Amino acid sequence: MRAWLISSQEKSEPEISLEELPVEITESLSRATQALPSPANHREAVQNALSQALETWQKDDEAENSLVVLGSPAEDVTRVLDEVLKANQIPSEMSVRRLPAARVTDSETIATKLAVVAENASELTPDKQELVVVPSLSRYFLRCIGGLEGIVYLRDRIAQQRSRFWLIGCNRWAWQYLDYVGQIQAYFEQTVSIPALGGGEIKEWLQSLRNETGLDFTEKMPEAERAYFERLAESSLGVAEVAARLWLRSLSYQPDNKHIVPEKVSFPNFRDLSASDRYLLYSLLLHGPINLPNLATSLGETESEIHPPLRRLRQVGLIEGNSSSLQVNPLHYPRLRSELKQNNFLVPGEN
Repeated sequence: MRAWLISSQEKSEPEISLEELPVEITESLSRATQALPSPANHREAVQNALSQALETWQKDDEAENSLVVLGSPAEDVTRVLDEVLKANQIPSEMSVRRLPAARVTDSETIATKLAVVAENASELTPDKQELVVVPSLSRYFLRCIGGLEGIVYLRDRIAQQRSRFWLIGCNRWAWQYLDYVGQIQAYFEQTVSIPALGGGEIKEWLQSLRNETGLDFTEKMPEAERAYFERLAESSLGVAEVAARLWLRSLSYQPDNKHIVPEKVSFPNFRDLSASDRYLLYSLLLHGPINLPNLATSLGETESEIHPPLRRLRQVGLIEGNSSSLQVNPLHYPRLRSELKQNNFLVPGEN
């Protein structure tokens, strides 16, 4: 079945013969999509909010000295922050320091290790300011007893260090959880959300792959193409990583002329989930990439107890990665989000 909408003028045309995309092309496109920079409007949204927040903070001693960038658990917010900072648009009088992105493996030492990193900074002179980047706030807590000590430390430190501005990345699920258990929004009021992508923006973002890969993509009528990308945006919830994987999944191959043809936008099926499956997947979405010991701690179980469900969920493609970095497969994010919400999990809005 052709996924492009067929106009009345096309109905009399014969069906084209399509095959599954060859493995080598699939792998090439997968590598190319992973190497794509973040969508332009993601960088622009963060850059504009950061520039405005910094300008206000430099002029007003009482202004907020932090900006939280919120995104979907299926998005790499840290990457967006890094790309904005690499654009060298930070005021020249500011130095930039980045806290480590790696998760502290022992929840009981999160605050202590954060303190060591924070206190290692040299003292600032009156004419020198510093931008401190927290790549992912979800890396500094675990949903367990004592697991919020790192968040409390950062909260208090940011309030005390008025000579420093803090740029903080966080996924919306972690942000809502932290607000539920610790009213974090009362301490960090200044936020900006990674915007959802529309169909035209997804098309523009993926367009460069045609030139970079050297592959021959079939062109279609403008209205059919517009409808395809709108469907892609709707299905992916406007999340770039989800859209890229859905797009790759929709591609087929026309062997006669070696064209690549987008077909129907669809999700892979997955088995019915048990209550324990949902709880495990929710923890992965809450914390982002996480190792096996930390995941077990967040679930209040032993590693041996979570091995069987982990293995099963990895086999059906719901979870990807290895024991040192486990995460939900972004391709399944929209449907998992819907299922968890229907089962009364704390699920935030997408924007």
